Amino acid sequence: MYWKTKEDLFVELVARDYVAATDEYIDALAENPGVVGPHRMLPAMVESGLRHAFVRAVQTADLDTLGLLGQHEKTRALLGVLGPGRMSAALLPIWRRHGFARTDWPVAEQEYVIRAVNAGFYSLAVNTDAVLHPDGFDTGAVFASSVHAVLDAPGVTPDVEPAAAEARELLIGHRNAVVESLSLAHHASRSLKP
Repeated sequence: MYWKTKEDLFVELVARDYVAATDEYIDALAENPGVVGPHRMLPAMVESGLRHAFVRAVQTADLDTLGLLGQHEKTRALLGVLGPGRMSAALLPIWRRHGFARTDWPVAEQEYVIRAVNAGFYSLAVNTDAVLHPDGFDTGAVFASSVHAVLDAPGVTPDVEPAAAEARELLIGHRNAVVESLSLAHHASRSLKP
């Protein structure tokens, strides 16, 4: 493999990490469609992102890891397709359509809250090494409860299977767009079909 610049190589490494994290979401939906609900999926996305060094660095603006490449045009473009904020915004209409998210609140405001909650939990996770808060509570459970309190549509039974299929198709589309836009030969052989 050959890259024109060190920056291109670095962006590809970041992209591979994002593709790997996205593959985890896709696989999770295939194995258990019930994870499609935002109170399960959003915490899982953050948890997955924290396990992937470059995803974690980009999401938390870790300049020690990224240096100036965190602001690189291609890194920003990648976030525009696969970043958790973007993925959450893309998933929100699916959640609303299938009864996972309330529809009496403007979409833009829901997107903002989702991004704020994601960013907050990412930030807190990298500033503490414990999954359990020092006071003894499980931060993942608090994240799930926060999303549940803010988004869930009261009294509505969600359509799990169709929502999971649609979410999986969306994630595959985003993942494949990244693979096609970069020279990710390593991942090209695993190009997924919706």
